[in-house]
Amino acid sequence: MKKRFVFSAVCALAALISWNANAQTTITPIPNPGCNDTLPMINDNGEMVWASYDGVEWDIFYFDGQSVTRLLTPGCFDRFPQINNSGQIVWEGFDSLGWGIYYFDGLNILRISDPTVMSFGPKINNSNVIVWYTSGRTGSFIFTYRDGFAAQIPSTPGYVNINPQINDNGDIAWVGYTYFDNDWDIFTFDGTTINRIEHLGFLDNMPPSINNNGDVSWASYNGTDWDIVVSDGNSITTLTTPECYDRVTPQINDAGQVTWSGFDGTDWE
Repeated sequence: MKKRFVFSAVCALAALISWNANAQTTITPIPNPGCNDTLPMINDNGEMVWASYDGVEWDIFYFDGQSVTRLLTPGCFDRFPQINNSGQIVWEGFDSLGWGIYYFDGLNILRISDPTVMSFGPKINNSNVIVWYTSGRTGSFIFTYRDGFAAQIPSTPGYVNINPQINDNGDIAWVGYTYFDNDWDIFTFDGTTINRIEHLGFLDNMPPSINNNGDVSWASYNGTDWDIVVSDGNSITTLTTPECYDRVTPQINDAGQVTWSGFDGTDWE
């Protein structure tokens, strides 16, 4: 059955402002003296994480709704934190071993990636499954971490595999490049099978978004213009906005609604 995808590029911000205008809104600053705070993330329970610089190093900070905790990794440059609804936190950090993936399980901070390869881009779902990618002399690969064990998912030789995203069912989508046909494509993995979403003649090298139904959205370039593309695994739908440069941060929800930002020649919307 072909799915119907609903998209919203221009009205997303207006809807958010309208909703806030009809509700009692409270803005609460979270004090963190002496630090420059950036890249905040929040879960459905109001718990937050962010990266912060104190003039010496970057660390990850966690707010549980009552107090702020510094997740200290001495001598490590920490960035891009993610938090799920269980309060589990992941981020990437650089230390004497290079770039690695760090995981806070609520009690301890663990380095869960192989220290012999560079690891980037961690994401965590609400089942506490973590995904990231590695980069080394033998290529780049997608790894997962669950129940205390890290494992590489099967990959196609000759591909560069980067920017994985994961939904709450453990389905993964990422960007892959193959040297022998000089092509970027989007790949998905359902726990058993890797699916390459064929999109011939297009440049598909931007990070995808995947919802809990396994639908994927991403930005695609046809040689003239960038548009947003959606796939349910069987068919591809292009969401065309004429005279608009649509490239940045497409996101798809479980209802098939897609939002992104685009440039129409005058401003970004």
